[in-house]
Amino acid sequence: MCEIKHTLKEFVITKKYFEEIKCKQEIYKLQTRTKKQIQWCLITNNGVLKNQYYKKLIGHVVKLDDLFKDTN
Repeated sequence: MCEIKHTLKEFVITKKYFEEIKCKQEIYKLQTRTKKQIQWCLITNNGVLKNQYYKKLIGHVVKLDDLFKDTN
């Protein structure tokens, strides 16, 4: 699953945001009846602060700059 956040500084995953994401995840599992593992990807313009909630939730982070890198 993917979340996109735009902030002026690093995005901070708070306890409230962590709980909201876990709720979204449970609703998704119930609605789709999936048994598969869910990986979270966070797309941000300024990265994310690696706190306790980040470590429990986020599998991948993509910064906006990564989307526009020249691969040549």
